[in-house]
Amino acid sequence: GKSFRLVSRSSRSRQRRASDECKTDKKLGRLYRKSARVLLRDWQGGGDAAITRVEAWLGIVTQLHPSLMRAQYVVARENGFASWGAMLLVLEEEKNG
Repeated sequence: GKSFRLVSRSSRSRQRRASDECKTDKKLGRLYRKSARVLLRDWQGGGDAAITRVEAWLGIVTQLHPSLMRAQYVVARENGFASWGAMLLVLEEEKNG
């Protein structure tokens, strides 16, 4: 015969919410990565808005070579994190916690 497991609505709701939060964290991580790549591309192209964003966190950009690492740092700082690595740790903790 078939075996059934009774699961309360609140338990299913918690599972669904945890799954949704994990998906949200993944989407947020992808959004941040894409934002850093777009910033890098625009910075390399000499875009005024990109240069202004980078200068806000790194100072004068004419002395800096555009890099993904620097663009990631800017995106992390714009979103309230101390660094790209710190941001990834928080997203990972939220995913697992």
